[in-house]
Amino acid sequence: MKKRTLAFGLALVLLLCLLAGCGGNTGPLPDSYVPGSDYQLYLDSNTNKTRRNVQEGDGVIYLYHQNYVYYLDEKTGVILPLCSKADCLHDKETDPELIENCNAYVGEASIQYCNGYLYALRRPGFTQANCLLQRISDDGSRKDELYEWGGSVIILYWVVHRDVMYYKSDSYSGDVQGVRKLETVYSVDLKASDPEPELLFDPSTLQADSSATAGYSLLPYGNHIYMDYTLTRDFDENFSKENQFDYMRKGIMAYDITTGELSDVQLPDMPYGTYVLSVYSIWRDRLILNPYNAEGDDLEPIMQYTVGLDGTDVQPLMESANLSRIIADEKYLYVTNSADSSGEPDIYHDVYDENLNKIDSFTVPSFFNQDLPVGTVQRVIAVFESTELPADTSPDSIYIPGIIERDAPAKSWGVLIWDKSKLGTYNGGEISFDMIFA
Repeated sequence: MKKRTLAFGLALVLLLCLLAGCGGNTGPLPDSYVPGSDYQLYLDSNTNKTRRNVQEGDGVIYLYHQNYVYYLDEKTGVILPLCSKADCLHDKETDPELIENCNAYVGEASIQYCNGYLYALRRPGFTQANCLLQRISDDGSRKDELYEWGGSVIILYWVVHRDVMYYKSDSYSGDVQGVRKLETVYSVDLKASDPEPELLFDPSTLQADSSATAGYSLLPYGNHIYMDYTLTRDFDENFSKENQFDYMRKGIMAYDITTGELSDVQLPDMPYGTYVLSVYSIWRDRLILNPYNAEGDDLEPIMQYTVGLDGTDVQPLMESANLSRIIADEKYLYVTNSADSSGEPDIYHDVYDENLNKIDSFTVPSFFNQDLPVGTVQRVIAVFESTELPADTSPDSIYIPGIIERDAPAKSWGVLIWDKSKLGTYNGGEISFDMIFA
């Protein structure tokens, strides 16, 4: 009788655990940002969409620098290679055959974190013929090769979100009209035992006789993936400068990862030649859309919008300069003219609270040029290099890899950290960074 009672009790506990989600979340994730599993959009900037080198893990900052992955222990301020092999020399190894054995070595790559793993997409190079997706455990104890693409596939734009990789792939087709460029978006299930790419979005199906491009600004958030696309019809005898935008169609496609449905995100009637060029950011669980009027002046005010995550419920946000960019962390909205590279204007960043009250304005050091990532609510983290040793490093010797390349080799590197707790006090002044050297 006691055995039967014990068995019944264990079964009841197991049932309650299953109903309560004991041992982890077994239900669907919310249509909002989930730390740890979701794409880290707050670390994005124009450049590191293709050269991502900072990711946040479970209490750890992961860094990529010159073929190796590192982790930053913020308590000690020490940067170490992400490899737990006791007999490995890591980034001090000089034997080419042993270098590849280090779990921290990933070649020329960019990185992303998701659910306990760091993913590194390796570009083709001297020792690597094709694009290769690698996965490293978050403690550096293991490195696996997940998938290798054929030699004709070059991947620049890719994201990892909720254990799925999404990426843009290029191809070309030719006929009597000439060569057309085709760009499509694929997905790869990273939890599959034998992952294979699956076609997600082919923009050429939207309009015949067109070059079709998509995926320059893949943006996952919650249960959706947002993809920009451009369709360009073949020119004919009626084409002219005055009607050139009749031959072009730009838009944003929203993909629902729970239903597999695609929907076109539509804005109200825009002036002729006005398009949403890219998808940059989310604010308060709404997609921010920045229209650009190619026929207008770059400083002319134009209405900016927010849209519900499903692509509906368009609402005006605020007016800003035609070529300004609006981005957000989870608390503040930032309006900047950093997208305007014509005439090298003074770069400003205006900060607004949830009620669209301007609370501050700041500038950034010259080494960031026009490409400061928005960061989290707490901070911005960026990898830097210096042409000088740590003791001699000054702002003039600092540069950001991928933004400004220097002829002189780097003598040191590390991370820059901007503490955002000082927001509200800059009043147009320049922000400053703490430095941690590797």
